[in-house]
Amino acid sequence: MAIISKTWATETAIMSAVAVTTGSASTAVDLETNGYEGAHVTIDADFPVTPTDNLVVEVQASLDGTNWDDTPIHKFTIDNATDPNQVSFVVKDVAQFRLYCYASGATDTITVTAKHQTWRYQSA
Repeated sequence: MAIISKTWATETAIMSAVAVTTGSASTAVDLETNGYEGAHVTIDADFPVTPTDNLVVEVQASLDGTNWDDTPIHKFTIDNATDPNQVSFVVKDVAQFRLYCYASGATDTITVTAKHQTWRYQSA
């Protein structure tokens, strides 16, 4: 009887200390080409001293890595009360995805670092 196990790929940065104000998109993550099931994503938001704005994160999906959805599959806010503030989540069942991050107001520049680690199931 075959044993199915989860195999993790190497952790990869998709945003490296990006200064975010009005909006920045991450590098696309391609789950389809190499047969990945999903990705564990971690975002680190480093707010300025006495921040006003929070960080808004949208997860956008695409079939081809070029035409991105107008409505994100996930959208959430990272609160500035914890600084820096790290949030992790899982994205699965899409061909490709990217993050789109922006400040909730027009006051702050927030430094964003994001990384992902994809996985797939393998028969041993």
